[in-house]
Amino acid sequence: MSKAKKILFSLLGLPFDGLAKWHKKSYDFMYVQPSGKQLAAFTQYLEKTKSKPVIDSEYPFDQVNAAITKIATGHSQGKVILKVDDEE
Repeated sequence: MSKAKKILFSLLGLPFDGLAKWHKKSYDFMYVQPSGKQLAAFTQYLEKTKSKPVIDSEYPFDQVNAAITKIATGHSQGKVILKVDDEE
């Protein structure tokens, strides 16, 4: 990533830095391209940091419209999971 992009992303992240500090939380932004190599590196990062996603809700596939509505209205407080198969 270029130095200019790093500076830009740092500036864009300032409001999030303040909110995270206020709520005594931490966060990381990850910018990746859709490639197997970057996915592997991201997986290693998640395992190393023991990061876990915040899951707001889960929907069965037949309720896909409800899941999309939840995301589109901005009411989700984490990841919205769409279950394609009931098997674990």
